[in-house]
Amino acid sequence: GGALTVLLVGSGVVFALGLMLMEGAEAGSAASMWRLLPKGLTMAGFSLSTALAAVALSFPMAWALAALISYMMRPRAMMRMRSAISGLSAIPAVVFGYLSLNYFVPVIGSPWWGVTATLMLMSLMRQTLEIIQVNQRHYPAVEAAQAMGMYMYETILHVVLPRARNGYLSVALKMLARCMAEGVAILLVLSAYGSGEDTLPTALMKAVGVTGEVGSTRFILLLALLLLLLVLLTNAVISACLEGGRHGKKKGAQ
Repeated sequence: GGALTVLLVGSGVVFALGLMLMEGAEAGSAASMWRLLPKGLTMAGFSLSTALAAVALSFPMAWALAALISYMMRPRAMMRMRSAISGLSAIPAVVFGYLSLNYFVPVIGSPWWGVTATLMLMSLMRQTLEIIQVNQRHYPAVEAAQAMGMYMYETILHVVLPRARNGYLSVALKMLARCMAEGVAILLVLSAYGSGEDTLPTALMKAVGVTGEVGSTRFILLLALLLLLLVLLTNAVISACLEGGRHGKKKGAQ
């Protein structure tokens, strides 16, 4: 909490200094910044809501696929499937943006759903691979439960889920952070709608001149600050989940 507070205060100081140094400390600077804030917050909401929806929709599919591979397949087949999923998860995000631009955007009329579908496509295999890794950490408990006569569904519900829930939550939150920070793939998709919608990363890319036109320094700094705050808060939640799991294990051992 203390470290997060220092980072947030430091971000605010850097933002204020950037305004003063790059735009001049005239009387209208603060007013101009506050006029830009609603637009920046709207983009932050668009980024967060699409990322949350994508993770919420893709995580159950990834979890089911990972459970099938981890607990239903023979070891040799499991290794082959894991290698295949690892290869798919390494595909650059821009490829998923291009696929979405060609196949999803023509049939999806809403920019929000277009971005969400792209993020789902991008995150499914990565989440599946990381959930498989979480499952394999708890495989000794699975073997012990099966030796005691538990069915596989009972093992998953009563043995794996209680032990792996922090790991699952960490996987989902890390993917949430990636989805919020993804830029190139989403820029491809949003460019097809031409509706003025943007996420924080795509607006920041446009503002710094990636698409040809450079935005104002105030707006660039505001977008960078909002994106930094979102990423910091997400990583703080991930750390809290992981630390909670460690404290629980220590308490159980005691």
